[in-house]
Amino acid sequence: MNLPPEKVGPGRLFRLLLRSPRPWMDIDYQVAGFKLRVYAIHSRDMMEALDGDSVECHIVAAVTHLRDGRRAFDNAEQVGMMLEHEVSALAKDVSEALSVISPVLPMSDLKAWVQTLRKGADENPSEAIALGHCYDAALGFGAGRIIPRPDRFFGLPFRQLTDGQWFLYHACREWLEKHTDHRKTKGAPPRRRGRRR
Repeated sequence: MNLPPEKVGPGRLFRLLLRSPRPWMDIDYQVAGFKLRVYAIHSRDMMEALDGDSVECHIVAAVTHLRDGRRAFDNAEQVGMMLEHEVSALAKDVSEALSVISPVLPMSDLKAWVQTLRKGADENPSEAIALGHCYDAALGFGAGRIIPRPDRFFGLPFRQLTDGQWFLYHACREWLEKHTDHRKTKGAPPRRRGRRR
């Protein structure tokens, strides 16, 4: 299972996953003199890449862009036209970036990621509060429930949210609940009882 990266502190990891519409990270590798940027991959795209051939080429083509936002490669076949050592070097840089900005639920330790991102929320309280408050409260049948709405924060439909953005949302919800749990507040004034008539 993939764990949160040790080389990136919780606060910075939190900020990287805040980036929208998808988290991204610049890498040093260049193609034809252009510097590259890696965007987080959706879990469904990762699973589709793993199902086929030339896995490295498919993943590199899906997530690698130029710094101005244009795709670096049209398809996996174009990546495969590079020399073998070039593909390996680029795939290594891409993999390292994805290990930071793109945890994929089937391959990642959700509990460890959320725990680390909760620590990151301590360094980014304003963003944690804003994201943690993105929910609807549904009432009925004598009970209430929370409906997650991270789509409001990131400005994306649910289907386009990455697993990392969901991890971050759950971390913010837990962090917010911990810091707003009035039941644990010490020194709270006693409840006043109404007078009997």
